[in-house]
Amino acid sequence: MNQAFGKIILLNGASSSGKSTLSSALQANLDEAFWHYSIDHLLGSDILPRKRIDSGEFPWANLRPAFFEGFHRSIPSLAASGNNLIVEHIVETKEWMERLKDLLAPFDVFFVGVHCPLPELERRERQRGDRRAGEARQDYETTHALCHYDFEIDTTRDTAESVAVLLAAWRKRRSPSAHTLCGPERWPDVQAQRSLFFSGGDCDQAETDRLWSALVGHGGQESACGWCKDKWGLSWQITPRALIAAITDPDPAAAKRAFEAMMEMTKIDIAVI
Repeated sequence: MNQAFGKIILLNGASSSGKSTLSSALQANLDEAFWHYSIDHLLGSDILPRKRIDSGEFPWANLRPAFFEGFHRSIPSLAASGNNLIVEHIVETKEWMERLKDLLAPFDVFFVGVHCPLPELERRERQRGDRRAGEARQDYETTHALCHYDFEIDTTRDTAESVAVLLAAWRKRRSPSAHTLCGPERWPDVQAQRSLFFSGGDCDQAETDRLWSALVGHGGQESACGWCKDKWGLSWQITPRALIAAITDPDPAAAKRAFEAMMEMTKIDIAVI
């Protein structure tokens, strides 16, 4: 991995899943400068001859493949120039997934699945009014079936909490990433290799202990920073509310101490945070 290259946080999720909100919050909280980059940014800049496309003079079906290939190629070009990127995307096909795997192979990629329950997706789609009806459902049924992630997140949770947990996972990322390992040979078993986090408003030490015992004590396996696996190999991070509050403390020194304490733990010990 070339350390002169920019880092990439790649967010994949359905239309209206909350990728833009999450990306903006990440950009505001990362320790380094990151671009926020997406198809919507390109479309919003009026780079396409939209009126002539809408009139049918230039059929979008003819332009679309080259447009997305250009977007895919632009990601490694920007990162190779030293730019850190938060990239929003909707990976629509196996071919796109394989193409991105090849293009981004030399880079530090942290691949994040952005989830939202279908009823909420469809509510957001109606509220926005700028998306084709049914687009969210179509994405919901396909996009995550193509991918293996380093981390997954549900955007119905509090944004600040989600960002804190996502940043903690990103900071302890390892190589090779899930994106590097994601290829056609992995698609049949991808559903059994998801990573999730559990965080509850009333998740005190007793509840943390109970959940940990339920997962690890019945054929699971301990890991670091509150992570563990259940007996089926599914990864979980149990994050008590007190941990989120500590690592997002307005006092940078206090937040740093809490984060460093977490990095030394397997199961989270709230008293030590």
